[in-house]
Amino acid sequence: MIKDYLEFLGVDTSFASPPPTANENRRVKSAPLQRLIFMPKVVMPIAPLLRRFAVVRAVRTRLLNMNSEPRPRAPMDPSLRSQLLDEFAPEIERLGRLIGRDLAAWLEREPARHVHHRRP
Repeated sequence: MIKDYLEFLGVDTSFASPPPTANENRRVKSAPLQRLIFMPKVVMPIAPLLRRFAVVRAVRTRLLNMNSEPRPRAPMDPSLRSQLLDEFAPEIERLGRLIGRDLAAWLEREPARHVHHRRP
């Protein structure tokens, strides 16, 4: 798909790479470390002041990334999906008419299988 966009824009397709994953499902490896990262006031009262510095934010982000790992997202419960579709079908149909687009795929009982790209 990215290659198609690049071709449309007249850009060299040899540079095509998958987009970064957004909102990736992750699992925490160490709960105590995670609590320490998110509640530093308990350990160090000056932590909020230190967060103003880019290097401190970078270290915190690095620790968060090191303390988690990607995990496949569990599929939605079929009965919940059906209930949500029943509830929101009129809104989806109305939105489709409002924007002049066919949103029938949103109303399918079986979810489409999407290809997710992972970060290298």
